Amino acid sequence: MNRSLRLALLAALFLAAALPAATNRWEGEISNYLRRDATTPPTKGGILFVGSSTIRMWRTATNDFLPLPVINRGFGGSSFKDLLFFMDTIVLPYEPKVLVVYEGDNDLGSSNSVAATVVSNAKLFALRVHAALPEAKIFYLSIKPSLKRAARWEEMSKANALIAEWAKTDPRLGTIDIGPLIRGADGEPDPSLFASDGLHLNKDGYARLNAHVRPILEAAYKP
Repeated sequence: MNRSLRLALLAALFLAAALPAATNRWEGEISNYLRRDATTPPTKGGILFVGSSTIRMWRTATNDFLPLPVINRGFGGSSFKDLLFFMDTIVLPYEPKVLVVYEGDNDLGSSNSVAATVVSNAKLFALRVHAALPEAKIFYLSIKPSLKRAARWEEMSKANALIAEWAKTDPRLGTIDIGPLIRGADGEPDPSLFASDGLHLNKDGYARLNAHVRPILEAAYKP
């Protein structure tokens, strides 16, 4: 292992130790995934969808993308620090060749949160994935503009731009901008694509995601 990689891994371990421990909020959901895996172990080397409720509520993803081998391990309400906390449980054991990640929405949902923290944690996630799976391709879905969190869009947009720029530095990284898919002609989030809470997508919103994401995964996934 070269010196630069050793230093990067040491920095990752330091940052991981500094992350607040996730609460027991998701223990039940994570345990359900582990029980399911014990009963029906998913094939390793597939495509892993992971992140907060935009992933968790993509309930038809495993069928939407057939014959691509998709595993959905979203846990709603999570932030990047929670995903980092559970990486060794619901990310790395599947040895995915392709990862689709959605986090940052909840991270930046409050007024005292900043884009820089999201970007740092996105980088830490990639570093830890590639330390274990050097060839894995990671796609970050952009934080979506929503009706409920319109007041936080400036900070979310900043995080999206910074992650997109950083992703250009490594061919194993990519971003998928979902904003244009869910904005109307006026540039604002289209209410017809959202659930009644104004935050989560409805089936029409997911239909747009499916149509846009599928060709990207077909090009990226090599059995």
